[in-house]
Amino acid sequence: MGSGGFSPRRLIRALDEAFRGTGYEIYVSTKQARPLTRGTIHVDRWFDFDRLLPEAAISIHHGGQNSVVSALVHGVPQIICTGRHYERRFNARSVEQLGAGVRLEARDITPRRLRDLMTELRDDPSYARAARDAGERLLGLGGLPGVLEILHSQVAPSKRR
Repeated sequence: MGSGGFSPRRLIRALDEAFRGTGYEIYVSTKQARPLTRGTIHVDRWFDFDRLLPEAAISIHHGGQNSVVSALVHGVPQIICTGRHYERRFNARSVEQLGAGVRLEARDITPRRLRDLMTELRDDPSYARAARDAGERLLGLGGLPGVLEILHSQVAPSKRR
């Protein structure tokens, strides 16, 4: 989570309280809090989320492009806490419009709200289905080779030399 209207420590406390005793493993990547493992909550500077997301029930993140796309590609519903960043707010609205997640305002980061959203996204299969469908569409674009092919086809033949 990046900072943006809320502190990572506040988020960690809320996540710990919200999911204590549920059996969910919580991974928080931040440079703004000391690394720790306490029960099922793990905090460190970096985690390989491409390794963790295939098993994830939900992705809670700040709304950056990489976080959004990674969750979609893995078909994981999202709770997005953007803070005041325009790009992240735009990304969160896009995920909401897809039906693949919800936006959570910084003032609403409470254990109860996190639990309620987790329950909603877990129990309504349309969120995971929308995330999976969007991820498949993204992967169908062909990644970097597909983008390069599109760009290459747009260059006039005389400029290809």
